[in-house]
Amino acid sequence: MNAARLAPSEQFPWLTALEQERFVRAVERSLTVRSKSQFFVWAQGAVHGLLPHSVLICACGLASELAVVECFSDFPVPDKHFEETCCGPDGLLAQIIQWWREGGREPRLLCDHDSSSQALFKPALQRYKLANLAVHGTIDLKDNVTSFFTFSGIPGPLNGRHRHILELLLPYLHTTMLRFVQNERSAKGPAPVLKHVLTAREIEILRWVQQGKSNSEIGDVLRISPLTVKNHVQNVLRK
Repeated sequence: MNAARLAPSEQFPWLTALEQERFVRAVERSLTVRSKSQFFVWAQGAVHGLLPHSVLICACGLASELAVVECFSDFPVPDKHFEETCCGPDGLLAQIIQWWREGGREPRLLCDHDSSSQALFKPALQRYKLANLAVHGTIDLKDNVTSFFTFSGIPGPLNGRHRHILELLLPYLHTTMLRFVQNERSAKGPAPVLKHVLTAREIEILRWVQQGKSNSEIGDVLRISPLTVKNHVQNVLRK
């Protein structure tokens, strides 16, 4: 986007000291991700601390074919909604990718309550509760999409800082996803299945743990006992 169109505060969206700390943490922890379940924890922890969101849809593949599509959400996504959103050449994800291409292949934002936005797929976003969208991807030398990432449910309003953070995160999102996909494909046996999805409460506690809070501090914030917090943490580790 042309810098002339941005407000002065958006022309140079430098990271704050806290954002810099969270960015370094996200990069460091990305190096340890080797599986889909580890990617989920990374996305819902370190990445979420830098770019809060409810749903992250990731796609990667070879040449022009998006061979792998994954959805990481803090709430269960029905299989039917996933298929309608992520699959097929006419699906919502394909429309979003085309919209991103038309925007110059740069980070793009779509605010749910922005009346000036004329994206044709906006009603579908509202239907699937994917409000406040931030998207970005990578391409190869032949202009084929090699990976694509769609964040939704971002607390608004969206601005140039979100674009800047997404652009900084993109290389690590790309390499981290490719690593876990390759690891699971090259494994001798079937990839391990995450039998239990974290509950909303467990995800909430995991985020406080990621920020360095003790069981007592988390209990005070959530108005539950430290023992209950400890039990939730043990459940997360078992899962």
